[in-house]
Amino acid sequence: MKNLVWGVLLAAVASSIGCSDSASVVTAQWSFTHLATNAPAQCTSASDMAVVRAQTWAPDTQATGTSFSGSYSCAAGKGTVTLNDGTYLVWVEIRNSTGVVAQSGKTVVDTSQGDKTVNAGFYDDGGYFSFSWDLISKATNGRVSCKTATSGKVEITSTSVATKMVTKDQFACDDHFGTTKALLVDTYTISISALNAGGSAAIGDVSTLTNQSTIPGQATDLANIKISVP
Repeated sequence: MKNLVWGVLLAAVASSIGCSDSASVVTAQWSFTHLATNAPAQCTSASDMAVVRAQTWAPDTQATGTSFSGSYSCAAGKGTVTLNDGTYLVWVEIRNSTGVVAQSGKTVVDTSQGDKTVNAGFYDDGGYFSFSWDLISKATNGRVSCKTATSGKVEITSTSVATKMVTKDQFACDDHFGTTKALLVDTYTISISALNAGGSAAIGDVSTLTNQSTIPGQATDLANIKISVP
């Protein structure tokens, strides 16, 4: 109990640090579902806590910085954190007396555009893939911007090894971070490519990862992916 109270106090302090005249409120909403049937589920225990977390994110360098958080009853279904104008990774953790039991995928949020809402899903039979990316010039072998590469989006294709089902997700190239939709627990072949400004065709090479597995209620980190572009 002492640890829980201390954690809530720290969360309150962290949230207050984020407040200013140029601050926005990020509301996180969470739900529990059995992915295979889309049947709703509940928090494991009435004593579970949901922690809304945010961390500063620099897309160009992929550097993370100051963290903020707010703690709420899991049963509440939503909570907020107040953040200064900037770009953040935002996610939700479900905690019990033993620690973190589930973590949603992380979402890139730009609070300079005003208040935002993030939807976090938890699945007892599904998980996510998350990753960051750099575009690498074939000519110089150095990092290039999305604008220089004329890339508007980055696409990740997740193909189930068992069923061959294909799931595609696209992200703004300039975010340099993405989390897929929820995927059933399985082993996947992952293909990641940069798309043109219109998002209709791949440019450069496709990066492929094999034997990547999703974990129930968690996001599997694919780490930083290098995408070779002309």
